[in-house]
Amino acid sequence: MSAFGLISAFEIMRETRDGRMLDVEITLADWVFDAIENNNVLTLNRQCFFLRKPLERRLYEIARKHCGAQGQWKIGLGLLRDKCGSSSTVKEFRRLLGKIIHDDNQHDHMPDYALSIEDDVGLFGRRRKCNRAP
Repeated sequence: MSAFGLISAFEIMRETRDGRMLDVEITLADWVFDAIENNNVLTLNRQCFFLRKPLERRLYEIARKHCGAQGQWKIGLGLLRDKCGSSSTVKEFRRLLGKIIHDDNQHDHMPDYALSIEDDVGLFGRRRKCNRAP
């Protein structure tokens, strides 16, 4: 068994009489501190926290990481399914993506990136306009 964490240590500095923490000192793991210090942390659009479906959130994370500021990024549906951690068949995964794409076309709720499918390839593209947070 193995594990990793964002916090390597913490200490409660001050608490109330009934034991609630008032001040806590934390020590970030070295890898987290280094990533922040070297500006290797991706920012997220606040609207992604309003996405209701876990698959929508995961698609946003993948698009944010791989598409970034470039105009478009392509990925095979089998590999995209694996990156999403889905146990669905490719056919079922394509159907799930189709529903998300349809809903996004209707309501424009996915932040920053639009997804489309051509053959068995997912195409992520940067949106030209910013989405408004609900």
